[in-house]
Amino acid sequence: GRKDLRVSTQLLTDHTVLNYHLKKLNPAVPATCPLCESEDETVSHFLGKCPSLGSIRAEYFDTNYCAGTNIVDRFKLNRIVSYAHRTGHLVPKRACDDSATL
Repeated sequence: GRKDLRVSTQLLTDHTVLNYHLKKLNPAVPATCPLCESEDETVSHFLGKCPSLGSIRAEYFDTNYCAGTNIVDRFKLNRIVSYAHRTGHLVPKRACDDSATL
């Protein structure tokens, strides 16, 4: 449905609600992943590298760590979108949520 289309578009274009992209829109937002705080929260990090998402990743991709491009190359988009939904991490952040940090 519409929700799947939104997530697919985010992942394919890198125009996501992940911090790496949000920092481009608002320099006050840190680019670092809020889940693991080990590197920038990019689509590649979200799909394949974030250690905090490893157990969920293993459920969908049979690995807990992998290059994001390998996941895109090896798995159908609907499986990738299901993973994204399961993490709950690509839900748009509401404006009022950011007001406390600005």
